[in-house]
Amino acid sequence: MPQQLYRLKQGVELIIGTPGRLVDLLTKHPIDLSDVCVLVLDEVDCMLEKGFRDEVMLVVRALSRPQVMLFSATIPPSIEKLATSLLKRAVQVFVGGNNTDTHHDNSIVVSHAVKQTVIWVESNKKKTKLFDILKSGAHYRPPLVVFVSSRVGAELLAEAICQVTGLKAEALHGEKEMSERRRVLGSFLMDELPIVVATGVLGRGLDLVKVKQVVVFDMPNSVEEYVHQIGRASRLGMPGSAIVFINNENKGIFKSFVSLLQSSGVFVPKELANSPYLHSSYAVAYHHKRQKKHK
Repeated sequence: MPQQLYRLKQGVELIIGTPGRLVDLLTKHPIDLSDVCVLVLDEVDCMLEKGFRDEVMLVVRALSRPQVMLFSATIPPSIEKLATSLLKRAVQVFVGGNNTDTHHDNSIVVSHAVKQTVIWVESNKKKTKLFDILKSGAHYRPPLVVFVSSRVGAELLAEAICQVTGLKAEALHGEKEMSERRRVLGSFLMDELPIVVATGVLGRGLDLVKVKQVVVFDMPNSVEEYVHQIGRASRLGMPGSAIVFINNENKGIFKSFVSLLQSSGVFVPKELANSPYLHSSYAVAYHHKRQKKHK
C-alpha cells in the first residue's frame, strides 16, 4: 500500500484496481479523486452480485459525477436495474452478438469469433475424448485452456494429459499460492506451456490474448459462466475455437444452452436435441429446422 499511495500522490492518468483496495486507500488516506472523469466497472455482473456492491458504491460516491461504463458479456436484469441508479441517460451497446432471437436472453452476448463445437460425451469417456483431440493435428490448437469444475480434478487431469499425450500441462486453481499461479500464467503467456487445466478462476478477469482454443471439459452450472469461459478463446476479435463436452449430468441448463446455441447458429447434437430433459418445444423446433434444411 505505501508504494501505491506514493504513486497516486505523484499523479497518474489511469488507475486499475480492485474495489477493496481502492476503499482501503480512500478510508485510510486523504486521496483526492475528484478529477476522475471516467469510471469503468469490468465484469459488472460478477462485481455487483458477489459481495463487492458496497465497496463499488463507496468508490462511486468518492468521485465527482464521472461517466460510468459497465462491461460484461452477461448482464442479467438485476444488474440492468442497478445500472439505472448509477447512470443517467443510460445507453446499452451490444458488440459481437445477435440479440434478435425471441427465445434467447438478450443479456447474453456470444462472440461470433469463437467457433463452438458441442460434443455429447458420457462422463466416463470424457478423458479419452480429450486425449484424442490433443493427439489430433487437425483439432488441437495451442495455447489451450481446459475448464474443469474442481481443483482436484484440475490437478488430476493435468497430470493425466502429461502422461498419456506427452504434452506439457499444468493446473491452475484458487488453492495454489499466488507465486505459483503467476509462474504458471507466465509460462503459458510466454508460449512455454501449451495447456492449462483450470477451474473458473480463469473464466473471468484475465485477458489471455494468445489463447486460441478452449475445451469445456466440465460444463458449468450456468450459461453465463459458459459464455465467459469460451470467450477466453477470442480476445481482441481474433478467431478462436471452443470444444464443449455435454451429457445428461448437465440437464439443468439444457433449455437455456440450446437456446444459446440456436441463436448462434451452432449445431446441436442429436442426443441433446432428443433428451427428455429438454423442453419438448425446443426439440420439435430443432427437428423442424433440420428437416426443412434437409429438404
